[in-house]
Amino acid sequence: GLECGDTIGANPEFARFWNESLDALDFPSTPAYVHSCRDIEPLCRWFPFARAACAETCGCASPLSELFVSSPGYGCPEACHNSARHEAELAELLCVERPPAELSADP
Repeated sequence: GLECGDTIGANPEFARFWNESLDALDFPSTPAYVHSCRDIEPLCRWFPFARAACAETCGCASPLSELFVSSPGYGCPEACHNSARHEAELAELLCVERPPAELSADP
């Protein structure tokens, strides 16, 4: 399976693939040119392939990330859910119901 990390900066071929692929997308957050995973970070919420290629930058290893769904079926490698970081953040979460006013104030 895929590792829980970023592949675009580590492999120039991935950057070339992304640049050619993004030319075909008509999406407002599409960067002009991809050099690293930071360039496609705005796409993490919308494109599972962005999560697979840039799992670390997209927040796949964190249950507290902005991703609504971060399971392998939505692009995040399974290794992220099995990572020490993921387990540690889960262990620190409190299981309490937050009041509606607090929930509506939290983006």
